[in-house]
Amino acid sequence: MSSLEQIRESLAALQAYKLPERYEPLARDASGNSDEDPNTQPAFLDAQTIQRYQAARAKYLKSQITSLIIEHLDQIRYEDDGGGAGDGGGGEKEGNIGGKKDRPIVDFPDRLTEEQKKDLQERIQNARDNLVQSVHQVKQSYESVYKKYQMLQQKKSELEGIVASVEKQNQKAANDGGSPDSSQDVVNVHMMEVDDEDYIVDQTELELQDEKLQSLMEKKSALEAKLRKVRMEKEKVANDNRTKKEILHKLLEKNKGHMHGDRVDSPTTVLDLDTLDVESIKAETANMRQKIQEYRDMSEYYTSMRSALEVISGIKIISVTDAAESIDKDETTPDQKKEEDRLALKVQLLERHIVEIVLENCKKGFVSTASHGHNDECFRVVSARILTSNILTDTLSEDDEEFQNNPTPTVSIAIPPLDDLVALAKNLEPVHDLRFVLRETLSRIRMLSSRMNELATLRTKYLTKITDPANNKVHYGFGGEDQEILCSLDSQVTVVLRLTADCPILRGSVYIQRIVGCGGWDDAVLQKIKDGVNDKRFCGPVDLMDSLVEEIERVVNEKGIEIPKTPILPRRK
Repeated sequence: MSSLEQIRESLAALQAYKLPERYEPLARDASGNSDEDPNTQPAFLDAQTIQRYQAARAKYLKSQITSLIIEHLDQIRYEDDGGGAGDGGGGEKEGNIGGKKDRPIVDFPDRLTEEQKKDLQERIQNARDNLVQSVHQVKQSYESVYKKYQMLQQKKSELEGIVASVEKQNQKAANDGGSPDSSQDVVNVHMMEVDDEDYIVDQTELELQDEKLQSLMEKKSALEAKLRKVRMEKEKVANDNRTKKEILHKLLEKNKGHMHGDRVDSPTTVLDLDTLDVESIKAETANMRQKIQEYRDMSEYYTSMRSALEVISGIKIISVTDAAESIDKDETTPDQKKEEDRLALKVQLLERHIVEIVLENCKKGFVSTASHGHNDECFRVVSARILTSNILTDTLSEDDEEFQNNPTPTVSIAIPPLDDLVALAKNLEPVHDLRFVLRETLSRIRMLSSRMNELATLRTKYLTKITDPANNKVHYGFGGEDQEILCSLDSQVTVVLRLTADCPILRGSVYIQRIVGCGGWDDAVLQKIKDGVNDKRFCGPVDLMDSLVEEIERVVNEKGIEIPKTPILPRRK
């Protein structure tokens, strides 16, 4: 197929193409009328688009009107009709006195103020401007398509001229008896010119497509933002409508049976709400809200009181869970009871120590003396353990010079297990056993903490050696052993203090077990000093040692006893 025939086929295809009907109004505007009236309907909007817009607007207005009707239901009130007594018609409900009927009266909203009217007009104007802008953008897209069509028409005309000139030259060459090569060359030249022009047109169209794509992307982002906002508003309106429907349903259910005499038919529309006692509903609602506020105030008060009691008592409940959650599966034994009847109570003591107490349901086989022989459901203490560290320590600061010179830079005391308290609690009734374990555990921790503080102060004032009570020959267990403390004074006196298990809580819980003097001290004098200090019955070792130092100074001053000095070895010559 020759180039001329290809051009003729392309020209036939172009001549057969027609502009779609929806672009014809733009063609008429481009040909004659170029004035635009923003109030007139755009010519390229078809009837189907206008119909869809009208249907959507009607649906929106209907939804807004329904919402406003539901919002103003609480404004209905009732007053007696002023009509006189009469036999009434067949539609009169029974039980009315004197033929009078209660009629609903609706307080319609006030008229719009000037500010509200102005605001409404501004909103309408903004909506109209947005609509005009959208229509203008759509029209611009239509116009760009029509401009391309005009360029196509222009190229078609040029192609028709080229074909006509080529055919004329071919006919002339045939009449002159020449060869058609010259006409073919002319066609080739024209084809090259057409290709150059097509390249320019393609570049122009590509730039236009890029601009259009950019504008479409921006428009897409704006539409997505608007769509998200509309969806949020739609969800909010749907939730409001759902809440209002629930309120309306409750009102209808509450007033069921009070309508139309003895009939129990529930109303189905808003117009059937004539006999609703709105005032009583309002009063009940206000009373209910008042009670709710009172309960909230009471809850806040008791919560604050509970927090204050926890701080004062030093006991704070952390959690109450199933005991199976706090017991390792590897620790279970075949003889262990079912953990489904046990609870694990976690309690914080003195804002530092956490104790876990396991309670078992003892409703089977246990009869409480307070229940008069009835088998009540209750829980008893089964075990108790300290979850946090059971070692109380006090260490001197490494920056302090005394840390290097003091032979006892760290004082530590171990909190004994709580098994003895659990065993003693088995002799008590439920609830009382739990109180006993908590009270004694708290007392034990406080006592040991006070003893650690006393020993920490003692080792900074005097040269002290602290022994471990677990190494005593007499071993009672559970922290019942006495503790020995060795202290040396500058007056060449060394004492052995005995701290009982109740130190430093009870008076006389610390005393001098033995006193030794070096370098000429009389044993009788030391024995009198020992008896005089022990008779004062001190609670803590610090007070006892301070009193011992004062007593030694008094004896030295009154009796003229010379304190032995530390011997000095002779120096080597």
